[in-house]
Amino acid sequence: MTGNSYYSNEEYERKREIRRARVEAEKARQNRNKKLFLGGLILLALLLLIVFAIVMIVKLAGKNKKVNIEDSLSPASLVSTQIPEKYETGDVTVGDIESGEELKSGDEPSVSDETGSQGLGNLTKRFDVSGDEFRFVSDTDTKDMSSEEFTSEYGYVVCLDTGKVLASKSGFEKMFPASMTKIMTVLTARIYISDEHLDDVVKLSYNAKAYDLKYGCSSAGYEEGETLTVRDLFYGTILPSGAEAAYMLAEYTAGTHEDFVDLMNETVKDLGLQDTTHFANCVGVYDDNNYSNCNDIAVILAAAMQDEFLAEVLGTRRYTSSGSEFHTQGVELSNWFLRRIEDKDTGGYVCGAKTGFVNQSGCCGASMMKGDDGKTYICVSGKAWSSWRCIYDHVAAYNIYAIGNTGYHKG
Repeated sequence: MTGNSYYSNEEYERKREIRRARVEAEKARQNRNKKLFLGGLILLALLLLIVFAIVMIVKLAGKNKKVNIEDSLSPASLVSTQIPEKYETGDVTVGDIESGEELKSGDEPSVSDETGSQGLGNLTKRFDVSGDEFRFVSDTDTKDMSSEEFTSEYGYVVCLDTGKVLASKSGFEKMFPASMTKIMTVLTARIYISDEHLDDVVKLSYNAKAYDLKYGCSSAGYEEGETLTVRDLFYGTILPSGAEAAYMLAEYTAGTHEDFVDLMNETVKDLGLQDTTHFANCVGVYDDNNYSNCNDIAVILAAAMQDEFLAEVLGTRRYTSSGSEFHTQGVELSNWFLRRIEDKDTGGYVCGAKTGFVNQSGCCGASMMKGDDGKTYICVSGKAWSSWRCIYDHVAAYNIYAIGNTGYHKG
């Protein structure tokens, strides 16, 4: 007997082989577990990567939609402490954002082979505008709007029936109009686009969407390649302040954005505002050469509101765009300023408005009101610290400086 006295040599060898087999099996099991563990880690990493990619795609898609237009306009740091408690959640704002990034000459998105003029071709003016109709007079009776009730840095109230400037606060000083620029955009486009072309069908170009995304502008929610009507572009430009809609409207009208901006500045000259107003883009993105003042914006709004279709667009609370392959039920658009001021006591009915925001302009707005006294007024304001403050400043301006409602009180 050798080895273990209890076993024969054959038994001992058999037991050793069994032990060896068990050891090899354990090693194989451990290796298999390691491979499964590593495989699980790799699978988990892939799943996390897929989830991250989906989140980024959703975020990018969210940037292109105006489902919550106000999400970036009402950070907590901008919410007025004087806003009624029910509005302090920040879930509603004017709905008008442009990037604070400066637009420099030659800094346009590259042109795709698929872009180009889809529209009018031969430009023919339908009507002319003239500043002679809107020579607003400021005199010693013009009130100073610096007050506790009106806190925007720029302010201006004019009565269109008399042409008299009722009140002003730096109303003739240079300011950056942000998306109030789009009032001139639709006015210029309408000068060339007749009613018969409003239902022309266009496809949103690469350039229009690229411009929107590059500068982080507010968007109507239209997609590149989406089939829309020209009418949709007008409403998309004004109600949600859609940059892609404004850019596409420019391309449809003039062929290129640059050529359209030239037309905008021709309209500025027609209105006699060339010494104090100049546009560098059709969207309102900040640019040193995109400037105006409250008086000039009032003139531009008054000119636009003379056109029946533009008055309808600027005064619409809600609009649904045409159905398309991207949005079968259309895109729901809202003018948040009009919807949020309509339940305030302004002393009349606010029948048209356009707002704007860039860092250099703060929250600004231009509105027209049909007063209960039968007269028509325009208010323009700039550099309010929040979108709600902009609304309340317009309420105050109409009550104090237009209607003169002594019963007015804040909030």
